Amino acid sequence: MKKFFLAVSISALFFSSCSKTSNPVSPVVNDSTAFPNHFFFEKNGNPYLGGWTFHPSDPDELPLYEMVAPPTGGTWSLKLHKADLPSPINSVTETFFGLTSGIYELSGWTKMKYKLAGVNPLGSISIIKNSSGILSTATASSGDSTDWHLVTLTDTLSLLRTDSVTIMLAGGIGDSSTHGNALWFNDITFRKK
Repeated sequence: MKKFFLAVSISALFFSSCSKTSNPVSPVVNDSTAFPNHFFFEKNGNPYLGGWTFHPSDPDELPLYEMVAPPTGGTWSLKLHKADLPSPINSVTETFFGLTSGIYELSGWTKMKYKLAGVNPLGSISIIKNSSGILSTATASSGDSTDWHLVTLTDTLSLLRTDSVTIMLAGGIGDSSTHGNALWFNDITFRKK
């Protein structure tokens, strides 16, 4: 009987000491390290999505990378094509839990493949607050430059402990005349100011 009780106690102790691993797409973070400063879409010289989740406009698409980089460094950048209507946009997201209320800033370097007169549906960067299923979104255009440029979005968030915050980079959407007009993103920063 003592051996049985000892075995049950050791098993209970073992299983209670095991912790669940956090989902890399939805890390619990504190405000001072809400996101790695200057996240580049590469690791050890290879393309890298990290904790981002890719949302393709076509279910068969995979994330694309190209050897172009902003002036801040790196080798590889994430390439998001503009989607044709009525497809959903090509985007990547990363979600955070455990943030506290305050002013947050999302910034990133981006550029467009080419400009067409009057038909440049813009991509965007967004901060999305989810409070019990109610979404609140702040969005900034990625611009229409074929040169690397910094895009910055600032949002004041009033957060409850149960709220999540998602950051999104989106490739935009338009008619077939803009298909293939890719956007590149890199050197992304999300921080509490």
